[in-house]
Order: sequence, then structure tokens, then C-alpha cells
Amino acid sequence: MFHPIPAPMKNTLFLSLCALLLLLACRPDPCERLNCQNGGICVDGECDCPEGFIGPECTIVLDPCQQKGCDPTRSERCVLNNDGEAQCICRDGFEGEFCDITWTEKFIGRYQCTESCDAGGFFFPLTIEDGPEFGKFTFTNFHNQASTTTTAKIVATLVTSTVFQIEPQFMSFGIVEGGGTLENDQISYAFTLINGSDTLSCSATLARN
Repeated sequence: MFHPIPAPMKNTLFLSLCALLLLLACRPDPCERLNCQNGGICVDGECDCPEGFIGPECTIVLDPCQQKGCDPTRSERCVLNNDGEAQCICRDGFEGEFCDITWTEKFIGRYQCTESCDAGGFFFPLTIEDGPEFGKFTFTNFHNQASTTTTAKIVATLVTSTVFQIEPQFMSFGIVEGGGTLENDQISYAFTLINGSDTLSCSATLARN
């Protein structure tokens, strides 16, 4: 059976509803007093700033080089290019967008070596590993010496990120000296072997396995 709501209660409910609506209508806009600048947009009372700006109203301009994150131990400085973009200037021995790649990293790996010498041609596996010092790498099985009692390890020194030298080094079969380059992920080099009065000239190319 339906019981009508007493008049006093109706009045109370009506006044409560009016008060709630009035409160919601009078609630201040959290973005009303914010003046987001430089393309910033107010979201729930805070400025959402575009890239390159920070601050309560996006008025602080960030230095692009501060945002770039160049490795301070591997880069000399950060500069802006013609497009206004930050660019890391790397120290010798490093490269990459953030100077986080060493020159030697590009050489390290397992290869098949095709070698041509005065005495004929050879085809054999060869490995390049990290060297004993920064800026150096090591050839293992140089000149296919794994077939003998000695596995030849020859150290190369990087002159640039793609050019290396093989300074005179003693091996079981003589003195080796030469140099080479890295181009399009292919390593090429030439060297001489001096054993007493005999000199052997060789060239080689390496293809990654």
C-alpha cells in the first residue's frame, strides 16, 4: 500500500537537492586561473606541457641538450644542428646518437676470411675479440694459424672508427704488419709477413658468419 511522503519531508528533500545542485554549480573550474602557455593544455587543474617546456604554466624552456642525455664520459659536448636538434659530439673511440657505442664493438664477431697471398689463396674462420686496451681489438686465428701448434693472436689499433693499423708484431712465422678498413659491414685489410730475407704480401676480406 502506497504511503504519501509527508509535506515536511518533501520540503527537506527538495531543499537538499537544491543545495547540492547549487554547490555543484558554484564549484570553481580548476583550470580557470591557470594560463597554460606555449601550447600547454590544462588537465584537472594542471598544465600538460608540450615537449621542451616545463613549469606550472609551461613557461620554462628546456635546453635541448639537457633533454638529449649525452653520456658525459663519452661525449665532448652537445651542440644544436641546423634544425635546432641536440647532437652529441663524441670523444675519440665512441659513436652513436648518445656516444654509447665504442668503435671496437662494430668489429667484434666471428668471420669467414678469404685471404690471397703471393703463395696462393686461403679460406678459413677467424674471430675478432676485444683488445687488451681501449681502442684495440684482437684477431684470433690470423693467417689461419689454428692449423699449426700456435693460434695466432694479432692486435689491431683503431685510427678512426673505420680504419685500423696492425703495427709490427712477432709471430711464430715472422713479423706481421699492415692495416685495413671497415666499409658496409665488410672488413678488408692487407699485411706483409717478413721472415728473414723472405717477404710475403697478403690481402684479406672478412664476411660475418
